[in-house]
Amino acid sequence: MLANVGHSSNEQKYSYDIRKTLEQMYPYNLTLRRSGCTSLDLAYVASGKLDGFWGHGLKPWDRLAGQFIAQNAGALISSFDGIPDSYGCDNLIVSTPKCFKELSVCVKAGYQSKNIHLTWVLTNYVTAMENNRNRERMVPEDILLKTHEGAANTVWGLITKAMPRGLNGRVDVILNNPKHTVFYKDAEGNNVEGIAKGFLSLPVKREGKGILPEMTWKMKLFMWVKDNAPESITKYMK
Repeated sequence: MLANVGHSSNEQKYSYDIRKTLEQMYPYNLTLRRSGCTSLDLAYVASGKLDGFWGHGLKPWDRLAGQFIAQNAGALISSFDGIPDSYGCDNLIVSTPKCFKELSVCVKAGYQSKNIHLTWVLTNYVTAMENNRNRERMVPEDILLKTHEGAANTVWGLITKAMPRGLNGRVDVILNNPKHTVFYKDAEGNNVEGIAKGFLSLPVKREGKGILPEMTWKMKLFMWVKDNAPESITKYMK
């Protein structure tokens, strides 16, 4: 097996230990390379010069074109947690059909999905509008409203209907407004502005476990949204 590996030093929402992957690869006749160019590596898989590639922390402009070429050349593609033909993840396994199963098993040995967390920072809409008016470049208020509506409806749907696949960490909602923000104090007992110690938060899911019973959080979360968001957001929430 001739494979290339790419990785990023950027902080990820999951953990990946390449040592565990390499330990799994010892039984195979493996030649490992790292070119530093994801698009080139994927083109090599497409042309047959490489048997496979895996990488994480990949930006869309690094991988999408090469991913498309490799897929159309017959390569098999998935994310580290097994989502096939994944174009939305920053981690990627691309391989010829003959090596895909073995390469996937080896890569998954170093992947920990329990460190993927979801945090919804719920900002008071009135506060957001006031802050927006004080900006040097103000966002049009109709755009600001649509942004809040879209974000709230998307995350509400994720939490209550379809949790993203591979997310096995915590899910929390933070109520982000001055009233519920705890600041560090200086020697005289005054708030240290700009450095928050904590926020009022609502746990929805614990790390490595299922979602908490809805009776412990769903109605409270709905009321948080109702009290802090435009009325148009909660109108269709169920």
